[in-house]
Amino acid sequence: MENLTLHILFKAFFGAIAFDFVTGVFKSFKKGKVESGVCADGLLQTTGECIYLLLLAFINKIFPCTNIILIILLLAFIFKEGISILEKVMSEKEQKELEAKFDELFGPIDD
Repeated sequence: MENLTLHILFKAFFGAIAFDFVTGVFKSFKKGKVESGVCADGLLQTTGECIYLLLLAFINKIFPCTNIILIILLLAFIFKEGISILEKVMSEKEQKELEAKFDELFGPIDD
């Protein structure tokens, strides 16, 4: 059962990466700001995340007690990809409206 959960989470993570990449490319074309450097940086970061998770999956095979850590990290990375996709799909106006609602509910966050 645990391996099935990890299998599904890995598929969801890689699917989120692919969708994030596609939305990023479309947004770049829409804005007319297609830059290979930005794409390369994103791919390098994503590759690092994948290597890190695959290393943890290997460690999980040796020490099954690390299963919960791997699940939590996979969920966190999927959440991060989801936020990245939302940033690309939403317009700047929608982002500012959402930020205003967030500030209204939780108070402003000082940088």
